Amino acid sequence: MKYSLYIIITISLGLNLFSCKSIENKNELPKKITYKTIHKQELDFKKKNVTGMVYSENLKSFWIQTKSENEPYLFLINPKTGKTKDKIFVRSTSFGWQGISNYENTLHIGDIGDPKRKRKSIQVYSIAEGDIKDQFTVPSIKTFSYPRGKKDAKAMVYHPKLKQFFIFTYGAKKSEVYSISSKLDKGTLKKVGEVNLQKVTDVQLSSDFSELLIVANNEVKVFSIKSEKDILSVIDTGMPIFQKRLNNCVFQSGCFYGHKNDLCLLVYNPIQNKTFYTLEQKEGYY
Repeated sequence: MKYSLYIIITISLGLNLFSCKSIENKNELPKKITYKTIHKQELDFKKKNVTGMVYSENLKSFWIQTKSENEPYLFLINPKTGKTKDKIFVRSTSFGWQGISNYENTLHIGDIGDPKRKRKSIQVYSIAEGDIKDQFTVPSIKTFSYPRGKKDAKAMVYHPKLKQFFIFTYGAKKSEVYSISSKLDKGTLKKVGEVNLQKVTDVQLSSDFSELLIVANNEVKVFSIKSEKDILSVIDTGMPIFQKRLNNCVFQSGCFYGHKNDLCLLVYNPIQNKTFYTLEQKEGYY
C-alpha cells in the first residue's frame, strides 16, 4: 500500500460539464505535472474547424485561426469571457491554415493543409501585431515546397532560437518532420526526422523553450525539452510530463500562456456543436 503514494493524480479538466469524458493514462512514471482547471468557457462562435490558437502576451488575449477556405481571418478572443474582441482580415490566401506560432508579438501562420495533395507549394504568413490596423493586415509571405512529393500537414511551430519553422505531416501511422530557415522567402523544406505520433494536429513551443505541447490523435501531450537545439528526440525517447485524452469530444488545439507555461486547451463537442476552452494553471511537479 505504501506504493500508492506514487500514483500520480492528473487533472480532470472539468469536461464532464460539457458531456466529455477524459481518459487518463496512469502508466507513466514521474516526473509529471499537475494542473488545476481555473476557468471553463464556451467561445461565442460555433466553429468546429478551429485549427490553431496562441496566446498574445502583448494583448493579453488568444489568437484563433480556422481552416475555412478563402476566409483568411484571425479572431482575437478575450480569455475571461470567450468573446471575440476583434476579427482581422489577413490579405492572403487560405487554402489550409493549420499552424500558428507567436513570438515577440509576431504571428506566423502556416497555410500548409493539403489533404488532397494537389498543392505545388505551401505558404507561411508572418504578421507583426503592431502592423494590424482597422481589422486589416498585410503579411509577409514565404513560399516553400517539399523535397519529394506533396504532403498534408496540420501542425507547424516556429523555433526562434534556431530561427526555423518545423512542419509536422499528418499521417495515420507516423509524422514526418520538415524544417527550413525563417530567413528564407523561398526554398525547399528539409526532412529532419520522423516521430511515432498519429494524426498530429497542433504543436506549440513554450516561450522559454523548456516545454513542447503536441495534440495528436485526440490526445494532448506535454514534453520537457532537455536541449533547445533538439525538440524531436524527446518525443520518441522521453515520456510526456502531462498527458490527457478525450472521449466523445475533440481536442482542436492547445497553447501555453503566462510565464509559468500554463495551458489553454481548446475542445469541440460534436454532440452539442459547441467549442469551448479550459485554462489550466500549473500546480507543480511530482
